[in-house]
Amino acid sequence: MDLSVWVFFAMAILVASVSPGPNVLIVVMNSARFGRYGAVWTILGNLTCLFFIAALASVGVGAALATAPVAYLIMKIAGGVYLAWVGIKLIKTSFGQMASAGVIETAVVGERPSRKELFLQAFVISASNPKSILFLTAVFPQFLNVEAAIVPQFAIMFATIIGLVSFIHGVYAFAAVSLRERPLGQRVRRWLARVTGVTFIGLGAGVAFAK
Repeated sequence: MDLSVWVFFAMAILVASVSPGPNVLIVVMNSARFGRYGAVWTILGNLTCLFFIAALASVGVGAALATAPVAYLIMKIAGGVYLAWVGIKLIKTSFGQMASAGVIETAVVGERPSRKELFLQAFVISASNPKSILFLTAVFPQFLNVEAAIVPQFAIMFATIIGLVSFIHGVYAFAAVSLRERPLGQRVRRWLARVTGVTFIGLGAGVAFAK
């Protein structure tokens, strides 16, 4: 892959990744709630899902999905419902007794999900928007040189996506962990949780009803 082509590809992925979406929100939320522990396992879940999405896009699953409207509709609705459920759950948590150690804590002081729970939650949330597959399916062909070996080009693209997303999510996680150390009052923490919850519900509606 030529350097100029790679630069344009990296810029396209960077622009798509910087704007906050469900996967960024879950990184911020879990980093604020559980510190570095939450950040690491949430980011790993996101990256693993992203790798599978990129792999599916590279073999043309996105194109097949676009020609199967019923399957695509089911995936959209299921993803939207899950995102909305996460938002509702977070809002309900905000009405409980919130611990003083963090910005957005669980209702039960000291409660902390396992690594597996954090990983799977991030994986499912990252997979909740089938448009990610369609996006990568549309992007990959624009930067492929069909006259050169395909596999090395896909390897470079995969590494670029994982590297950029890791960096971006790491920045968001660092900011959230830093915010977690600040002595914010319960009222502020409750409203942060509610705003985050409403955002998840809005994202869920957007995923489910977007054309």
